[in-house]
Amino acid sequence: MSTKKIIILAVVFIIVICGSIGFYMFNKTFKNIANANPDIIVSDDQIFSEFEKNETTATKKFVTGDPIIEVSGVIAEITQNADTTTTIVFQNPAKYTGDISCTIVKTDVEKTKKLKQREKVTIKGQCSGMQELIDKEVILIRCIICDNK
Repeated sequence: MSTKKIIILAVVFIIVICGSIGFYMFNKTFKNIANANPDIIVSDDQIFSEFEKNETTATKKFVTGDPIIEVSGVIAEITQNADTTTTIVFQNPAKYTGDISCTIVKTDVEKTKKLKQREKVTIKGQCSGMQELIDKEVILIRCIICDNK
């Protein structure tokens, strides 16, 4: 077989693999967070503390396998973003240099309008890990507001 045919077959193989991965990701279903029981129940202080102590271990616990996490904390800020999403940021205990940011699903945006700063709230969502730009930030996505406890 000529080198040209081998290169063409390799390119076709790579395209098929990439297309298969793309198709899988496009059609991947997400857990129905609103109806599911949480896999992990934690306070805002506990989850941030675990990420600050050992990010690798915390990532395995809170991110790997997409567990549903229920987090309770006190609201520091509610932000309406330009892309029509809403983010709730929990108050940061003074001992940490960062916060927890929760992006609320569009179906729960109306519930956020009833919430106020310094109010305790429980949120259920999935953790996508910790990022560090200016300060550390634990990110929760696809969040819903639970009945206040």
